[in-house]
Amino acid sequence: MKPILQRFHSDSRSPPPFTRIGASFLSGASGHSGKPVITEVLLKISRNTRIAVVMGLGALASGIAGLLNPWWFLAIPVSTLGAGLVAKGTLDQLEKSRTRPATAAPASLARIWDIPQPCRSFTGRETDLEEISKYSEEQSPCAIAIHGMGGVGKTQLALRHAHLSRPDVEVGWFINAARREYLITGLTELLAHLGLASTDDKPEDAKRCLMHLGNLSGFVLVYDDVRDPTTIEGLLPTTGSGVTLITSRHADWRGAVQPHRVAPLDPTSSAEFLARRAGQRNPLGAAQLAEQLGGLPLALEQAAAYCNSTGIDYVAYLSRLTTRLEQVFMAKKPPNYPLPVFRTWSMSIEEAESQNTDAVDLLYLLAHFASAPLPTDLLPGMLRNPDSVDRVISVLNDLSLVQIDQPGSTIQMHVMLQLVVTTEVSHSRRRSAFIKRAATLLEATFPRPRWVGSQTHEWERCAKLRPHAETVLEHCRRVDLRTRTVADLTYWLAYYLDDIGNFDSAAPLHAECIALRTELLGAEHPDTLNAMNNLATVFRRTGLLEEAGELHQRTLNVRQRTLGPKHPDALVSMNNLGRVKYDLGELDEARALLEHAVRDFPEAHLGQPHQNTLAARTNLALVLVKQGEIDRGLDIHQRVLSEKQALLGAQDPDTLRSAYLTACTLRMVGRLDEARTLLRETLAEQSRLLGTQHPDTLRTQSELTSLGSASDG
Repeated sequence: MKPILQRFHSDSRSPPPFTRIGASFLSGASGHSGKPVITEVLLKISRNTRIAVVMGLGALASGIAGLLNPWWFLAIPVSTLGAGLVAKGTLDQLEKSRTRPATAAPASLARIWDIPQPCRSFTGRETDLEEISKYSEEQSPCAIAIHGMGGVGKTQLALRHAHLSRPDVEVGWFINAARREYLITGLTELLAHLGLASTDDKPEDAKRCLMHLGNLSGFVLVYDDVRDPTTIEGLLPTTGSGVTLITSRHADWRGAVQPHRVAPLDPTSSAEFLARRAGQRNPLGAAQLAEQLGGLPLALEQAAAYCNSTGIDYVAYLSRLTTRLEQVFMAKKPPNYPLPVFRTWSMSIEEAESQNTDAVDLLYLLAHFASAPLPTDLLPGMLRNPDSVDRVISVLNDLSLVQIDQPGSTIQMHVMLQLVVTTEVSHSRRRSAFIKRAATLLEATFPRPRWVGSQTHEWERCAKLRPHAETVLEHCRRVDLRTRTVADLTYWLAYYLDDIGNFDSAAPLHAECIALRTELLGAEHPDTLNAMNNLATVFRRTGLLEEAGELHQRTLNVRQRTLGPKHPDALVSMNNLGRVKYDLGELDEARALLEHAVRDFPEAHLGQPHQNTLAARTNLALVLVKQGEIDRGLDIHQRVLSEKQALLGAQDPDTLRSAYLTACTLRMVGRLDEARTLLRETLAEQSRLLGTQHPDTLRTQSELTSLGSASDG
């Protein structure tokens, strides 16, 4: 594998080193080492086998052709040079073929890649890249914590190293790892791209993903914005050939993680960054401004964007920067962040306001969302004038106050800028107004749950909005904003987390929603009771059966009294309580509740087929089988299966679960051939729809194997 640093100097997508050498060569200058520049060029070429061979062949051909023209006297040295380069390249290739198996040849590009491009003005950091590359080559797999102060360019360094590694890996994946839950979600998403089915156990899915990476020829993961080591505990690859790049402001990294501290850019690299980004040729002015900004890439980016947007030069920008009242900024400077970043952003915000007041209004609103990418289709609802979206985004993007991804589908605001803006919006009433707007927008757009078989894209949408909902709710707690909108947003977020099996995160949100709705609507309001029902369901799924039974009983009592005993919600509570009783082994009580629910559900749903009714009948069949009434239980299972096939379709996951239960009951009554046939059909559909590793698929496979027919055709 070609070292990363060598690729940094020879990659055609990284032009600065060669373009500088090329320009010097044409002007007849000398190289940095004092050697003639042509010598430096040849030395660099000779380090790259492919370039050596190609240019050698070209030189050899040119030399031979030169024998036929008036410049014949140059033909011999040029031909000699070409032959030497060809020989050098050929020998290198022979040497590599002896030391590297043919199967180890890396693919030209990673087949799975979801890592953003580093900024085009990225410069310097050769030493950092060399050290990271060296460690990753010595230790594989390895984890490297790229840490340093805010604004120093940790993420950009990780992105640059990742993209230099791309030709040598099969997978590249970027994850917002500010919370452990986000990291787990990112790994489960990668699991799907690897072609492996997910399960209800997301942490286990994440570990399966990491294990599968060990089977690949190479991978690079980026865990961005890790707050502390506990976030990634147990979530690092332990096998295979690859590197996990961790960006963090946390400095104390030990154990299996190799720390790498990132310092501000040196004066030369800082000035080069400004020149490349702003396009101004004023080395002295660039050096003075870079010194004032302390070599922080984030501050340099802001300054360059400001100069581009306003047309002023470095000297004028430096004058504006230094004449501002420093004590004002010191009074408002966010903790743990450098003053230059705060000052440059303050100036950029003022410039944005002078160009478009709606742009600053959007900026203040975005500051109260998460720093994760936000879908841009939400932007019209965030503006007072929805038609001005393009103009507003243009202003903010030109000043580098936000980042827009290449397709234009997401917008992102840096966490440091969010701190600057929220510090500016210090008045509690004004800040509460922005938080309220953010909560209202998210509550209105957060996808509502569906019954079994919900559209996958809805939960993908929920995953994208989740960090923003969590951040906005945290802001609501800080300013003690307790409204129905806040309660409803809490409800839908908890419902989503419950649905994906993240019960640890869902339970406290369900409890918070109950408290909010009790305060705002009353303890017996239908919405409050819905939240209580959901919390009780989480209790049952996590094994807290006594707590689940108590809460379901309370909910049932209130619903029967306030809504009526035959109201659909009351019957849902009755069914849920019956299932808890079944889990507790209290079969007589479970049967009485479930028979009641089964009898009254059709009337509640006006005689129409409904999944509530089918769920209650399925639970009743389980009780009957447990009590020895297997034939009656089988009859119910078969009828439910037929009705689900008509209502949901034969390939719906819930229909397939009923098929599995029916087959198991057929086996119990000795109808083995029918059971085998149904299990085979069910297994085939589950394998296709859910994957071979899904719990439903594995359960069916196990049942089929126990019948002695797993290997049958």
